[in-house]
Amino acid sequence: MRHPFKINIALKLKRYFLKHKAKRLGIEIKSLANLSRRSSVVMEVPSSLGNTRLAAFTNTTITIGAHSYIRSGLIEGKSEIGRFCSFGKNVTIGLSKRTHPVDWASSSHALCADHKYTHKPTIIGNDVWIGHNVVIMEGVEIGHGAVIGINSVVTKNVEPYQVVAGNPAQPIRYRFNESIKTRLLKSEWWTKDLDDLKKLDYENAENFALAASSVEKKANYNKIKLNQVEVCVFNGGSENQQRM
Repeated sequence: MRHPFKINIALKLKRYFLKHKAKRLGIEIKSLANLSRRSSVVMEVPSSLGNTRLAAFTNTTITIGAHSYIRSGLIEGKSEIGRFCSFGKNVTIGLSKRTHPVDWASSSHALCADHKYTHKPTIIGNDVWIGHNVVIMEGVEIGHGAVIGINSVVTKNVEPYQVVAGNPAQPIRYRFNESIKTRLLKSEWWTKDLDDLKKLDYENAENFALAASSVEKKANYNKIKLNQVEVCVFNGGSENQQRM
């Protein structure tokens, strides 16, 4: 029987090598120990989890799109995060609403130990900017291009290109007028080839949206699946068994 200390050292070494393997493949993560035993994450390359912890009540896969990063925080339960998203420090995504039901006789787990909770997925679109210390409750959908102000608590869906802030978060304004919003959404520019997008006038949203609609070449990003004990490379949706 192997000594627990030796097993722990072996596991730490394995995670260390897996972390650096992921980095070589284009994925940044502070530590694979931040992933719970029941969670895994599928990330398009390049993207970054930073120092973000993943917590799961059941076996859960979280997806993160290319060119998205999270500096630090917590992701609870099933979440989908689009491409080109920018998240600040200490961001909480998918915070559970019913783990301590306040409309029951007691909210304590000591009384309701057999309480089984079904976590609702949280969906965040493409090109979403979330400030430091934001909390997004479970089941919320954040539209493409939305902006969430620092220290906000988001309890309701946020429309595409809407700016919200506060506790609870309230609408402030839209980033663009209705015409530009419609053109940007119709263009689905986040699905297009990045090199072609860089050639466009991205400082002018209207010009960019018009030109992006004409870009025919689609983006093609590799996907990496990570959990505490393995790193798997996905190409074209099929798993390439590059494990350690």
